[in-house]
Amino acid sequence: MCLLVLVVSSVLAYCFRKEVVLWWSAKSGKNKNLDDKDFDVFISYKSGTPDEEFVVQELIPRLEQDGYRVCVHFRFFLPGRSIIDNISDAVRRSRKTLLLLTPGFVESEWCRYEFQAALLQMLRRQMDIIPVIFEDLGNPGNLSEDLQSVLRTLSYITWPNAVLNGRGPQREDDQEQFWKLLCESLPDNPLGLEEPGPDNLDYGQEDGDGLDAPLVENV
Repeated sequence: MCLLVLVVSSVLAYCFRKEVVLWWSAKSGKNKNLDDKDFDVFISYKSGTPDEEFVVQELIPRLEQDGYRVCVHFRFFLPGRSIIDNISDAVRRSRKTLLLLTPGFVESEWCRYEFQAALLQMLRRQMDIIPVIFEDLGNPGNLSEDLQSVLRTLSYITWPNAVLNGRGPQREDDQEQFWKLLCESLPDNPLGLEEPGPDNLDYGQEDGDGLDAPLVENV
């Protein structure tokens, strides 16, 4: 009997090994290694779409109003530097990575890289991922295995009117609940409320390489 339990447990652990690792990383890495971060959150999204309009006109102003320091590619990616290095640096220097999930995000090569960079940092227990369902993603079976594992393991937030697996659409008056859940997912001590102010931040690295210049397109 004990042998049977051990075998079944081993099979289950193997089948759900990604979910187990993600769960443990989220649990054991919470609030660790945050003192050396420059941003509260890095927002990963598909640019040149309605997603970007939401990020620029609603998401960033709302978060910054509450004192959060927000990293987005068009502000802090260094021109002339490889996009991969910019992404890795943005994820590493942020306390959280918010994934604004849409079909465009899923299809974007650079969004996929941002997701993988964030996932790697989470597995190293350096930061957390906040999945936000902004549009219907369709059949979950069409998503990458890693993204499926994240959505099965981590709680996600759904934007009103988005639909996932038939859950929704939400009512328009659920927006305040969305913002409440999002703020509760972010660090409880926003960096923007501390000194020095954001204008005095040094976004560079020790070797002089860093997120200190604006405007490069993320496709």
